[in-house]
Amino acid sequence: MAAPSHADDDYESDQSFSRGLDYAGVLFNFNLEKRQGQRYCRAVVDGSDTLDATYDLMRDGAYSFDVANGISSAAMVAYCTCSVMARQGLDADPILCRPYELAYLRENAN
Repeated sequence: MAAPSHADDDYESDQSFSRGLDYAGVLFNFNLEKRQGQRYCRAVVDGSDTLDATYDLMRDGAYSFDVANGISSAAMVAYCTCSVMARQGLDADPILCRPYELAYLRENAN
């Protein structure tokens, strides 16, 4: 299930993601990489291990590990900080939660 469309309107998170991609040297198609990064976050929120979600990017996006890791690392910071921290057994301050993951969680609450 996709996150609501208004979750894509978070300029601050997009800027953070773009900076992360640029820093990793993998910024080449922002819109595609944004979709891939948000897909990574959905997988993590849904219970996937962070490394498995990175491997899925490699397989499905035909990325090298370095590119997939750059996308997933930038996505962790920009779109799903709390979920990644929770998957790693860390307590996350709710103020760190990103709008994309909060919208996705609300959309998929049972």
